[in-house]
Amino acid sequence: MKSNRISKPPEVRKNEFLEVAQHLFLEKGYENVSVRDILKEVNGGPGMFYYYFDSKKQLFNEVIDNVVENIFIERRKIVEDKNISLEDKLEQIIELVINEHQQYRSALNDLEKDDAVITKITNRIVSRLSETIKDALDMNGRVLPSFKTNEETAHFISYGIMGLIKLYDQKEKDSLYQKKVIMLYIKDILNGRKVEA
Repeated sequence: MKSNRISKPPEVRKNEFLEVAQHLFLEKGYENVSVRDILKEVNGGPGMFYYYFDSKKQLFNEVIDNVVENIFIERRKIVEDKNISLEDKLEQIIELVINEHQQYRSALNDLEKDDAVITKITNRIVSRLSETIKDALDMNGRVLPSFKTNEETAHFISYGIMGLIKLYDQKEKDSLYQKKVIMLYIKDILNGRKVEA
């Protein structure tokens, strides 16, 4: 019996797994996707899956890494645009963060019970978000008076953004309202409102 599988280079096949898994996780949520579902979509067998990944959780972690990296690339374009003010850059970045959160909400909702995974994902996102905001602040050439460094400012803003998104995600599904609240928070920080430690 002849196999219908097409031979592909390993990196191409692994990327295919990542793309298919991302699509399925977004569509059905993490818990509702099995390795068998992914294999069906890529026309592969279990040995092929376990050649690239130890488990579905490892695959999910790699999907998250790819998503965070692609998001970071989009944010870099905003940061490097010299024709946009710092406040406008931050507003555009926040809009991306809110949109991304809404896009990936269903996949993440399944993981709410797994604190370790949620913490790992949040830390990855905050780390890259902080890096982006720090770069925007550095390019603007100023350190805000309430903080010692732009890195400290970026961490404070990033964790605040993620906390506000989480808070308003439970209360208010309107992304425009979320954006408005987050921008008020950031404007207070940018305008030097004293932050008590």
